[in-house]
Amino acid sequence: MRTYLPLLIACLSLPASAHCSPGSEKERIAAIADTTFYGRRGFVNNKEIIGASIGIYWKGETYIFNYGLAVRERNIPVSNETLFEIGSNTKVFTGLLLASELAKGKITEQTVIDKFVQVNKNIQNKVKLVDLADYTSGLPTLHDSTSLAELEKKDSNHPLEIVTNDYLLKVAANTTSLPGYGEYDYNNYSFGLLAYILCKANNTTYDELLRNTILKPLGMNHSYATMDSNDKLARGYDEGRRQPFITLSGLAGAGIVKADMPDMMQFIRYQVSGGSSIDNVIAIANKHYYESDEMTTALGWHITKRYGGDYYLMRGDTYGASSAMAFSKDKQIGIVIMLNSSNPSVTQKVIGQLLVRVVEGDPEFARAFYSVPAVKMTSAVLQKYTGTYQMGELKMEVTDSDDKLYIQLTGQSKDAVKAVGNNTFQATDVMASFEFIPDSTGKIEKMVLHQNGQDLPFDRL
Repeated sequence: MRTYLPLLIACLSLPASAHCSPGSEKERIAAIADTTFYGRRGFVNNKEIIGASIGIYWKGETYIFNYGLAVRERNIPVSNETLFEIGSNTKVFTGLLLASELAKGKITEQTVIDKFVQVNKNIQNKVKLVDLADYTSGLPTLHDSTSLAELEKKDSNHPLEIVTNDYLLKVAANTTSLPGYGEYDYNNYSFGLLAYILCKANNTTYDELLRNTILKPLGMNHSYATMDSNDKLARGYDEGRRQPFITLSGLAGAGIVKADMPDMMQFIRYQVSGGSSIDNVIAIANKHYYESDEMTTALGWHITKRYGGDYYLMRGDTYGASSAMAFSKDKQIGIVIMLNSSNPSVTQKVIGQLLVRVVEGDPEFARAFYSVPAVKMTSAVLQKYTGTYQMGELKMEVTDSDDKLYIQLTGQSKDAVKAVGNNTFQATDVMASFEFIPDSTGKIEKMVLHQNGQDLPFDRL
C-alpha cells in the first residue's frame, strides 16, 4: 500500500507469438507464464523475488502457476493454498462495498459524506461517497509527504499503521479546503474513510461486511480482511530481508485484504464473464466515474484503453508483498500476479507482459490483424504523411517511394507499411499499426504507434 504508480503496459521487442510453444492452449499459456520467470526476461533469477503466483483467466478457462517459496526460512513452496497480502488491491473491494449500497438504493451517487461524518463547514455538501472511491475527493491523501508529515513525526517507518478511526474523523473535521477536488489524486485516506462510513452504516466490521457482501457471494472462501496471520500466509521480504506483515486499523479499507490465487481468480472471472449473484454490484463498481485525457477510474480501478477496449488495472504493495491485477471484458482476459516480495516494478512490468503475450499470441488475434486488406494510395496522397515525428528522444522518420510509405524508428531499419484505411497503416512483420492524426484543417500533426498493447504518441516536427 506504500506507493502507487499508474500501471503501464510494457513494450516488448519481440512479437508475443515468438514466446509461445506449440500445442494446446493450456501449453501455450503455461509457456508464457514460465517464460516470464525463467526466460531471458524472466525474473526468477532476481534474488529479491522469493515466491510468486500467477493466475490467468482467458476465454473461460483459468490457469494458475506457482513459483518459489512462501516461507524461505522453512523451505515451504508457494501453492494454491498460499495467502498473500494484496495491499491496495483492497481498494477495489471497498469500491464494491460502496457499489452494493448504491445497488440497494440506500444511497445515490450524489450522497455526500456529511450524512455520515462531521466535516468542516468550508467543505460541507461537497464531497460525495463516490468521490472517495474514484480518487477525486480532494481530501488529504495520506499518500504524499505533505499529508503524511504529522504521522511521520510519530512513526517515520510505518506512519499509516497509527491511523485510527478517530484520526480519520479528525481529518474530515479539520480539512478546510479541497484544492484538488474533481481531479485524480491517488488517495489512501479516502478509502479508509469510505470503509469507516460503510461499516458504521451497517453496524459491523470491515472484515464481516466484506465477507458477507462480496467474498461469500463470489466464492472467495479463504480471503479475509483482518490483521490476523496464519501458517498459510506467505512471509514477506524486501531486498531479500524478512519484513513484518502490515497492520492497519483506520486504513483497513485501503490495504488490509489477504487472499490466495484460486480466490483471486474467482474474483477476476466474475469481473470478466459475470455469472455471480452480485453482477449488478460489479457493474455499478466498474462504471466510468472519472475521465480525463490522462486517467479514467471506476470505483477503485484504473482504466486504460488497449486493443480498442477498456482494461481495468490495479496494483498493491505492502512492506513485504507486491501484487497486480488486470482484466478486459472485451478480450475475455484477466490476470493476477502476487509476490511475497516488495517489488512494484516487477508486478507493473509483468502484468503488462502477460496481457500482451496472451492476447497477441492468440491465433484469432493474429488472423484478425493480418486479414485487414490493403488500401491503394498514390504518392501524392502518401506525401501528406511524410516527415519527422518525435516522442521524447525517439524519432520516427516517415518517407514515401514508388507509391509506398516507409517508417524508420531511431536505431532500427526502414520498413514498408501497408495502408489499411484512411490515415492508418500496418507493419505486419511486427504487428504494429500507425495512426496519423490530422488537425482541424486536415494537416497531419501527430502519429500514434499502436504495438504490444501500447498507444505511443509522436508529435510531428
